[in-house]
Amino acid sequence: MARVIKRFAGGHHKPRRIRRELAAILLPLWLAGCATLSPPLLGGRASRDYERTLSDFGEPMIWRKADGKGFKRRLRFIIMPQLLKIRLSIRIEEPIRGKPYGELVVLRRMGESHFYWSLDERRRFRISPDDLEELNDLMVASELWTYERQTWRDPADEDDYMCIHGVDLLFERRLDDTYYTASGNGSCEVPGEVRAVLYKAMEMAGGPAFHF
Repeated sequence: MARVIKRFAGGHHKPRRIRRELAAILLPLWLAGCATLSPPLLGGRASRDYERTLSDFGEPMIWRKADGKGFKRRLRFIIMPQLLKIRLSIRIEEPIRGKPYGELVVLRRMGESHFYWSLDERRRFRISPDDLEELNDLMVASELWTYERQTWRDPADEDDYMCIHGVDLLFERRLDDTYYTASGNGSCEVPGEVRAVLYKAMEMAGGPAFHF
């Protein structure tokens, strides 16, 4: 599937007022090409696309307050390369009682002109304390949960550019009574520190792995 996404010019270091102004200008452009946004922040087509994505993966909602019951923390990383025939969902669960575990879901594209996504693999995997600590360290280093949606950029780049055939990413976290989500194009916008979080999650899941 070919998709063109305009690179956002904002950054998490910008004043909040400026970020809000940028969002008001750029959000309609983003909606035109987005397929995975969450209901708490956006309605209409974006919410339906988000729900359809979770339905394709057979994944539960985690954005509602009730979804956090029984868990210390829930994380989910959805990775959707536009040029590969696979999609990944990696969910990491930390129950209040019991050991942390993860669930990997792999979808494979079937058909050509009228393709659809078929379940290729679904399995639960164990998470060692060392792996969880490393993942936490990477998330802290990346400041992943402090970003606003679609505000990633390289400060060295002064001009916007068009991004074609990237890797659509969706990050979600349910922590106590709070929910956070962000999305971006992994090939063009997301910093290396954030990609390192995904690489570690893919390593922990032991499923298909690729770099972008």
